[in-house]
Amino acid sequence: MRPFNTGFSCICALTLACGPGLGGTPDSGTPDSGTPDSGTPDSGMPDSGMPDSATPDSGGGLCSYTPSNVDLSKLDFTGVEDILISHDASIETGNGGLLGGASGKYTYAEIMQSNGLPISVFVVKSLTIPAGVTVTASGPDALAIVGLGDITIDGKLVGASVVSLAITGPGAIHQSGNTNAQGSGIGGGTGGSGGSSAGGGGYCGAGGDGAALSGAGSKGGASWGNATLVPLAAGSNGGTGGVGPGGDAGGAIQLSACGAVKITGVVNVGAEGGVGSGVYDSQNVISQQASGGGSGGSLLIEGVSVDLSGTLAANGGGGGGGTHGSDATADAQPAPGGTTDTQKAAGGDGAAGATIDGQAGKTQAASTSGGGGGAAGRIRINSKTSPTLGGTISPALGTCTTQGTL
Repeated sequence: MRPFNTGFSCICALTLACGPGLGGTPDSGTPDSGTPDSGTPDSGMPDSGMPDSATPDSGGGLCSYTPSNVDLSKLDFTGVEDILISHDASIETGNGGLLGGASGKYTYAEIMQSNGLPISVFVVKSLTIPAGVTVTASGPDALAIVGLGDITIDGKLVGASVVSLAITGPGAIHQSGNTNAQGSGIGGGTGGSGGSSAGGGGYCGAGGDGAALSGAGSKGGASWGNATLVPLAAGSNGGTGGVGPGGDAGGAIQLSACGAVKITGVVNVGAEGGVGSGVYDSQNVISQQASGGGSGGSLLIEGVSVDLSGTLAANGGGGGGGTHGSDATADAQPAPGGTTDTQKAAGGDGAAGATIDGQAGKTQAASTSGGGGGAAGRIRINSKTSPTLGGTISPALGTCTTQGTL
């Protein structure tokens, strides 16, 4: 049974405003357009229920900047509270949304982005994930958390796809086990064949090519998307080989604070590794080739100020080899491709750190070949003041991790 949602829950289209009543906003002093009125009661709180900590901009908005991908006028801020998640919990996007472990009230909306993909938006007064606590996000939609105050992550927020936990990151597509199939997503790796292992998923970088017993191997997925992460989307999956699916891509997470974003812990949107190869059949020249690793996902951080001394990671998964390719880790180290043995070649490493492309699978005599590693995902950091960027950021600042001014 799913835990009881202590917050207000609603689903919004772009043309509707969220509210607890049917068909519109209650008599809170907020017109149907979703714009707070100009009157401020003696208590110092606008009729819309905006907490005192929120700073209206000159246009009467709730933040001093306009967050990416979400229209604040379409969100319900009534009664939202400070949220402390004090124990390991889950966030579920889509299907009504669930901010597991929340200590107070929040509101929820599902909004369609410009690319036609939905984003699940959780609205809070502030959010704190303390050290020692892991919050795992999954579900069919990309995830956005909008805070009227600060967002502080001293623990872990995980939107990665993880084989051992059977978790697919928010907005990413779980890959089926269809033989020799193209990976899901715009940059999905090319499926394998009897003579070639599958390519890795592409996103900011290109996926690694699958190796072939002879001739050309299956291509890794191409680079796609844009640095601003508008709209917000998950990465792309590795192609499927002859035994099992390509690695699922990393998910998509957006953290937008009207105050400060402070991260001393970890936010990870890494990808899965690809399934390893199977039997090598030299007589029929038909072999069970390996699958490709998924690409890293998307991570968008926005705040008046951003202070990072922890880890942001959007790394690619390793390609399958004699064993399953490794899942991406929350650091700047590449996920190793599956290992080699006498009849199974190694997979390509996933992208991490300064390397944005997945690595190609390997070949060896009398052996199945290795699948391509997954490419790096994308990280974007937007702030009004100059951000403090310490800790670990992978991919490294440059092509796949960029900064913007709000």
